[in-house]
Amino acid sequence: MVGRLRDKNEQTIAKVLQLVSRQRSVQSQRTEHELVQPRSLPTSTSQLDSQGISESREGQSASNNCSSGLERSGLVKVVERDESGGGGSGASRGVSGEESSDGESESVSPTRKDESGKGDKHAAGEELFRRMAGRVGLDGGAVNNVIESSSMETWRKRRAGLHVFCVYMEEKKVNLDEIFKARPDVILSNALTWREKKGGKGALEEMKKLKTHMGVALSMFSDMRDVAQSPMVQAIVKRLNLERPSKAKYPTVWNINQLLTCIANSEMEHGRLLMRKAMALLVAFSGARMTELAAIQRKDVIDSGEEITVNTIIRKGKKPRTRKIILRARDGPCCPVKAMREWLQDEECKQRMEEKIWWDYDKKRELGSIGCSRELRRILDQAEVDGCYAGSTVRHAMMTKLRGEGASL
Repeated sequence: MVGRLRDKNEQTIAKVLQLVSRQRSVQSQRTEHELVQPRSLPTSTSQLDSQGISESREGQSASNNCSSGLERSGLVKVVERDESGGGGSGASRGVSGEESSDGESESVSPTRKDESGKGDKHAAGEELFRRMAGRVGLDGGAVNNVIESSSMETWRKRRAGLHVFCVYMEEKKVNLDEIFKARPDVILSNALTWREKKGGKGALEEMKKLKTHMGVALSMFSDMRDVAQSPMVQAIVKRLNLERPSKAKYPTVWNINQLLTCIANSEMEHGRLLMRKAMALLVAFSGARMTELAAIQRKDVIDSGEEITVNTIIRKGKKPRTRKIILRARDGPCCPVKAMREWLQDEECKQRMEEKIWWDYDKKRELGSIGCSRELRRILDQAEVDGCYAGSTVRHAMMTKLRGEGASL
């Protein structure tokens, strides 16, 4: 494949050189013809000016056609310059993108069209955020760090919420000085009331955006810690029904005693059954999520006798998050420390330190988070738990039991 690409490049270059040489030969023939048959000289200065202008336009159009043809062939790239100092001739530079001796910088990039074709309709929201940040003393670099700390989706929604507040400022003729002088919860309450009276399509969603994202911005740049949770704002939120109702995934949660009784009465001493037992007890007594469970490697497990410490590292977005799980020994057959120790010593468990400890017996590979949930679902089938519950509900069932017995989570 590499050879083909190089052959095509050489053929393209040869064609371009042939085209250039042909143009030069044609130009030389024209020059000889003009020397043999000279034209009549113009008598007036206006004719000289008109001829000079026409010739320069023809030369410029020819060069533009030649350069556009080279750009289409991919042999020439557009050079973007950032001239901070004086002038400088472009002929003294190459197209490598390096900095020249004059201190000017340039970057090489192929021509590219704007794919969106639409303007940024929430640019006013970002501008308001930057003005508020600058008002409290943050410089441009610090503001960028604050913005980049949020995910792209969160920042997109925040810009939309701030844009609604920009419309409020414009209609009410409110400037930024008045906002910083007044109480932030009063500002947010007035903005919510204004949007409710204005009505129209999408009013409810815009009020929710305003409450959430303008509340965060006011909390960042004012002395009030959580503006959206102030009693004044909460009273208006309750009146306007802006609270997002929390929907439980399951109407009821199964009893964790079903699983513990099944483990106590079953023989799970080796292989896949032992792995499921260790998995279920680890999740039940630690509340580990499926992503944390699937990420466990042998090197992350530290056995100190009376307890086992598991260090898990998962990535949420671009940030790695570390969590330490401590399993303590218990009396009886449902001991997570004993189950983990037996599984790690089992001959079917991976012994290399860099490998994950859970194994997919069907596909002959390491288990992921979905595979771990599937294995837990199979032990729930053995415990005769309703099939509507996923394997990940082991942690939900244990938390429900702890809450029922008065534990604080």
